[in-house]
Amino acid sequence: MPYASLPVARTADGSIRGVGLEFEFIGPDVGRTVSALREALGGEAEGGPHSQYLRDSSIGDIKVLLDMGFVQREGPDPDLQRVVGEIGGVLVPVEIVLPPLPHDELDQIDPALEALRAAGAQGTSGAALYAFGMHINTEVVSLEIADIYPVLRAFALIEDGIRDSHPIDLGRWMLPFVDPYPRGFIDAMARGEGRNNPDDLIDVYTQHNATRNRGLDMLPILRAIDAERVQARLPAGEKGGTRPTFHYRLPDCRIDEPGWSPAVEWNVWTTVERIASDAALIDALAQGWLAHRARWTTLRTDWPPRIDAILREGGYAELKEMMAA
Repeated sequence: MPYASLPVARTADGSIRGVGLEFEFIGPDVGRTVSALREALGGEAEGGPHSQYLRDSSIGDIKVLLDMGFVQREGPDPDLQRVVGEIGGVLVPVEIVLPPLPHDELDQIDPALEALRAAGAQGTSGAALYAFGMHINTEVVSLEIADIYPVLRAFALIEDGIRDSHPIDLGRWMLPFVDPYPRGFIDAMARGEGRNNPDDLIDVYTQHNATRNRGLDMLPILRAIDAERVQARLPAGEKGGTRPTFHYRLPDCRIDEPGWSPAVEWNVWTTVERIASDAALIDALAQGWLAHRARWTTLRTDWPPRIDAILREGGYAELKEMMAA
């Protein structure tokens, strides 16, 4: 499957928008993971058993690490951590963090994923208890409300349709790491709350989403706008990065499935941005959502068919077909 193009290809300063990808899996340990990546992409390895960099690969510096948060939850025992370093990857998740790539060069990573598959990497379906995911970090056009709000609003209004047409693994669905936006927040987005200035957007978002555990985590962007205001509205233990990227956490990591490519998930994201670029369509979805919520009783499962109807009325294909294009 080819990687679809973003509807807005460049940032406000004229550079090609970048995309950073992250993958979680078990199987090969850190060393064998780096070896597989090196075979596919070149470069030189440096680091220890828990964390290594593949420097100067054909796509830049790649970070490979054990999920030491898993180890720390088991306790601070140094003997345990030593053993984990020796068996890590078999029982402890490995995470790959790729450098930002131009969005029109994402196909460069496919040979690396094929090498990891051959090395025995097991993703979401191969290790359901771990709830492994693939994260897509897409650079914003700018931090201006006009460039951020339509994308957030579009995602909020079609998220139920994405989950219906492109469902995630049951194990991840049952765990809280990628919970959907609350319906109260979708109501706020449909009404246009938070669209006038950054403070209002931070306030309405954190009122409903004081956590990173959403399909689309906006906290990194909002911290890049005003970190102090964001942190003041989050629980004390809620941490996270600060970067001007849409942190799309919903996708499964299906690295072990023959023929799978990140293009499958990337094309879902580009569909969100395509819908966001059509102001009339977004307004129609917003009005449709408010009418849907005004009914005597509603379920989240009632909304996806209405999304498709609104898309057709706007001259688009249904959501599943758009995401597969």
